[in-house]
Amino acid sequence: MLYFLIFFWFIRETKAILFWLYLWQLKEYHIGRFLDHFRTEKGRRLFLNLLNAIKIILLLSFSTYPLLLLFSVFVLYIFEFLKIIFDFLKKQLKRPIITLKAAFLISAALIFESIFLFVLLQNIKGVENIVWFIFWLLVFDVLTPLIISATIILFQLVLFLKKKKIILWN
Repeated sequence: MLYFLIFFWFIRETKAILFWLYLWQLKEYHIGRFLDHFRTEKGRRLFLNLLNAIKIILLLSFSTYPLLLLFSVFVLYIFEFLKIIFDFLKKQLKRPIITLKAAFLISAALIFESIFLFVLLQNIKGVENIVWFIFWLLVFDVLTPLIISATIILFQLVLFLKKKKIILWN
């Protein structure tokens, strides 16, 4: 059951990473344009929706009802996985256009996701740790927009400094 959960989470998380990279690319990696998007109704719905509310409630109820967290997260990720399959078949998945920059950011995000999962898997040594494992999967899920945004801002900073260095040397 745990391996199914990991598979569903990984697919869901990869889809989320591609979506947030798509949105950043759509806003031309400009932080002002990206933040302006959340002033619109469509942008607010990305955060203020039932699914995110359920995930936050599950996180808040973790210490009180750990087994509820286990079951609920499993069911939640099954439904999200099925939605991804449905969207894929209807060709409605949002993903960035592959450019050199996008390919680098996708690779960096997927490597980070894989390392995160690998580190978590190294610490499973009992039922109590499985509950913590699921808790951290859910935390990563909820924080994905921030993780992707931080990755992009850091990348933009590195590019900016590189451009400044090239300009100063010429």
